[in-house]
Amino acid sequence: MKKPNCFIVGAPRSGTTAFYSYLKTHPQIYMSDFKEPSYFSDDFDPRFRKSATEETYLENFSGVGDQHTVVGEATVYYLYSKTAIPNIKNFNPDAKLIAMFRDPAEMLYSLHSYFIYELFIEKQDFMTAWNEQAARTQLDSPAGPQTEPPFLHYREVASFGEQLQRAYAYFPPPQVKVIFYEDLSHDPGAVYADVLKFLGVPHDGRQNFPVVNAIKRHRSDLLGRALLNMPAWLTRSAQAVKKALGLRTLWVGRLARKVDTDASRPAAMPEDIRQTIIAALRPDIELLEKLTARDLSRWKT
Repeated sequence: MKKPNCFIVGAPRSGTTAFYSYLKTHPQIYMSDFKEPSYFSDDFDPRFRKSATEETYLENFSGVGDQHTVVGEATVYYLYSKTAIPNIKNFNPDAKLIAMFRDPAEMLYSLHSYFIYELFIEKQDFMTAWNEQAARTQLDSPAGPQTEPPFLHYREVASFGEQLQRAYAYFPPPQVKVIFYEDLSHDPGAVYADVLKFLGVPHDGRQNFPVVNAIKRHRSDLLGRALLNMPAWLTRSAQAVKKALGLRTLWVGRLARKVDTDASRPAAMPEDIRQTIIAALRPDIELLEKLTARDLSRWKT
């Protein structure tokens, strides 16, 4: 089997899901069967790694064929992990990394909403979460932690300069492609073409670049909690019904999710929140500017 040689390594809420989906349809690229295998982040609790052994990890690439010159996956916390990048280096020193960055204030505000939607944290305003982040990393819910506690330390998650510097300690810049969310939003076609060139594969003619994984909110907290915490017996029953009827999905569940989900554009981030985040992260933003030779003045205002 060909070893994975391409890794989208972060950051969260920065277009990684969209780019994973774009690359997945390229005829010469095989992206893992699902996003976020998290195999190389062995400094995280095993409960939060979908692939904990090399054997189970490589099963995600069982469909790789001779036509696939690029074999890849996407795990947004590889950059944040202290061990993932060196582990990737040991696994395949010739691998290419794709690092995607976004204005850290915008990223954190979006990430906070995502955590609430997925019920990783209780619904609360952003500044409460920011001010309590150190203490919250130690908390477990009654049923056990819903996400890896360090993920909730927002300041460290958004320290992109420090993370890229760590990546460059193991991989030379020519093996690391940095993408900025602003560029992807402005001209996804140009960014896509540039990445294909970086990966050494021809353009496949893709012209459509839909928005993927936009921020969502529950219209009803009660319904949202029920849909995201479906009892195991009900899930098994639904799967049995789908199999018996030859259906890919049951319209009842899909309709319930559609009714519950509010995908309208969220309210703008209050200026005082933005200034609090930027004040804390300004030195790291300046480090990222230095590493990428990119003017990030807008991020610092």
